[in-house]
Amino acid sequence: MKPKVKFASESLAKELSLRGADVSITLLPTTGDGKVGLDDFIVAELGQDNLPVNSFAALNRYKPDAITQILKLNQRVVLIEEPPSYLWVESGQLISKSELQLLLDNEFIKVSNTLGTKKVKAEKIWRESPLHAKAKKLTWIPGARFGLNNEGSYNSFEPLTVNPRKSNASLLRPYHRMLDRLFENRREERAWLENLVAHKYANLNIKVAKAIVLIGPQGAGKTLLGSFYKKLFAPHSVNIAGARLTDRFNELASRKLLVTVDELMQPERWQTADYIKKLIDQEDQTIERKHVNAYQVPDRTTYFISSNHPDPVYIKQGERRFFITHILQSVPLNSEAPLDPQLMKDFIGMRENPEAVAALGWYLLQRAKRTAETFDPHGRPLMTEAKEQVIRYSGSHLTDFCRKLLENPNAYWVERRFVDHDWVAGEPMRCDLATAEDVLRTFTKYVERTTPNLNVSQVSPIAVGRALGDAGARSFRQVGKDRLTLWAIRNGETWAKKRPPEMAEHYYAKPEEQENEDPYTMMARAVESPSRRRKRGGLDVIEGGKSARDKKPIQNDAKKSWSRKF
Repeated sequence: MKPKVKFASESLAKELSLRGADVSITLLPTTGDGKVGLDDFIVAELGQDNLPVNSFAALNRYKPDAITQILKLNQRVVLIEEPPSYLWVESGQLISKSELQLLLDNEFIKVSNTLGTKKVKAEKIWRESPLHAKAKKLTWIPGARFGLNNEGSYNSFEPLTVNPRKSNASLLRPYHRMLDRLFENRREERAWLENLVAHKYANLNIKVAKAIVLIGPQGAGKTLLGSFYKKLFAPHSVNIAGARLTDRFNELASRKLLVTVDELMQPERWQTADYIKKLIDQEDQTIERKHVNAYQVPDRTTYFISSNHPDPVYIKQGERRFFITHILQSVPLNSEAPLDPQLMKDFIGMRENPEAVAALGWYLLQRAKRTAETFDPHGRPLMTEAKEQVIRYSGSHLTDFCRKLLENPNAYWVERRFVDHDWVAGEPMRCDLATAEDVLRTFTKYVERTTPNLNVSQVSPIAVGRALGDAGARSFRQVGKDRLTLWAIRNGETWAKKRPPEMAEHYYAKPEEQENEDPYTMMARAVESPSRRRKRGGLDVIEGGKSARDKKPIQNDAKKSWSRKF
């Protein structure tokens, strides 16, 4: 029903009630083509030759007060067609039918029909009434009008609670004192941080694919500064623990302008790093919530991360998403920062003062105007000493080995012969190409000689492939009958010009007879898969598991023992 029709019917009903009439409102159900005209209803019910008296009597009749209750419910809940769900306006969450029934469990509406007047669950009446609020889909567009728009979508972006206004500059003194303390005269890094926040605040509907990372000792004020910025973007800001950032059900961090993250944990560093990069870059966000189908809304989130550790994120050289700065550098990370009680008291008081928060909003808007021509929020962030340190920490033994392998293959890509119960280095490998499994076996032997206490049993060929790629090795896919992925350990430029059959011929070349190879190694080679059989001169071939070293007979399930070893 159109809004003007709703208003006219309510006004007429109220006026008739004031004049003593017993008024009820009956809403005709829609027909198949969406029409609700009286003639369409009659034709649809009994045809053109009969008058559908019983059909009229069976319709629910609402008192004007019931209509008012339905319209009031429209301010609290909206039916969303895609995905099929209901928007609970107060929380901005999409909920299921069962959740709506629970929320409106104690609310009723009086209706009348041929059976008399009775109380019916408000949720049921609202859903069945054509007066209920309805939208085609839910969206989230910062700066646009809140609620239903002309396109039939419902914009769930509420205006910011802070109204920026010019005020006494003394209100911001604790803010500037706090930044002076944190950055210790590193003005360029401080300016970059403030410019990024200012640009975000001035352009809410523009995606800024950057994350701010503050590294510092415990008690320095990292989280406190983030909470102050979070006030500016309320109600579209939230603080979450780093471990929850990668949760499947992500509604907590969805539809936000600023997400502050405490201690970004990365138990699986590669996987977590890739996922976080996706969060920072994405223009649209897929939201998953229990009992509701996944749906997409625009993503305009900027992340503010704080950590007490020197390696809070896993990044590589050339990374363009993270601005990383080390605050309070004069204090070691493993110690607690000295407190300035008066500064902390003043800063917290300013954060809780709405007038001071509004003054900070005005200050940032003016800063965004001044730096609009000189600051590029979409460009590469400022390279800092802290970021260079994080890049170094992001390297691993495997990454370091792969770099050394490519830089000096003659020293690391060498034959290994089993002589006198021990492995010894021989001549450089004749094969230029290798699979990730081949490199993994070489890496395992390298660790056994150099860092015997390091556990590399969980290193996978996938991790080796990533490390080789980071080190700059060329890869060639779908090579040979086994469709292998080969990596060029030497002569990468030369092999890039070759065809896959030539690579396969080189890799699968029959190995020459090896001197000093004991019988246990030969038996283990006999169960080796064809994909690993190539000219490598005895590179890291298992000597019958532990049997060769211990001089024990090989078990019958030698193939099973081989797979366990590698």
